[in-house]
Amino acid sequence: MTMDHRAQPRPRVLVVEDHAVVRRGLCAVLESAGLACVADVGTGAAAERAIQQASVDVVLLDLGLPDVDGLQLLRRLQATAPEVAVVVLTMHAEEEYVLRALAVGASGYVLKLAEPEAVVEAIGRAVKGELYLDPAVARPVARRAVQPARADPLTAREREVLERIARGLTNRRIAEELFVSLNTVETHRRHILEKLGVHSRAELVAQALERGLLGDHAITSQT
Repeated sequence: MTMDHRAQPRPRVLVVEDHAVVRRGLCAVLESAGLACVADVGTGAAAERAIQQASVDVVLLDLGLPDVDGLQLLRRLQATAPEVAVVVLTMHAEEEYVLRALAVGASGYVLKLAEPEAVVEAIGRAVKGELYLDPAVARPVARRAVQPARADPLTAREREVLERIARGLTNRRIAEELFVSLNTVETHRRHILEKLGVHSRAELVAQALERGLLGDHAITSQT
């Protein structure tokens, strides 16, 4: 089905990748999928300038930049432009990189070996405030989640809400599944965020994984 771009604004994406050919190829993929590539840059400094100068919804971020560690840049972007979602695009499939990226606020983690559709899917989820993990890293990360957990501060109902948040469900959909009111779900969500000391869905999932509060069925990914 063809998307009617006149009906709603196209998500605006900033591509941050140090190889010019790669980033321009990514822009071509995004534009063909109905997304707007507002700029493509090759350094962290240029990325920060671009965000100040243009309206950006999502940053597609390579971790291997010449002037700054990609995770440090991600952390700075979360502090200076928290309304902008960041999707990591990298060669690093190691669990350590994934967990660190999620811990500092990444809304998605995609490997460069993935199909272009996976990149588009990750950006689409980020725009909606959802989390995306490349299937190649989702299962290893999930295995960590079933290790012995630190003390669980959540109630049984909060755990049910948390698992559905991690699956990318909206508050309304969670309310429908649990047969409770939308206000009740929003209250549970607020309590979960407070108990785990986080402020966003991405941080919430990262902290829940770190504490072992999620099973692998709760990880949102493209299959």
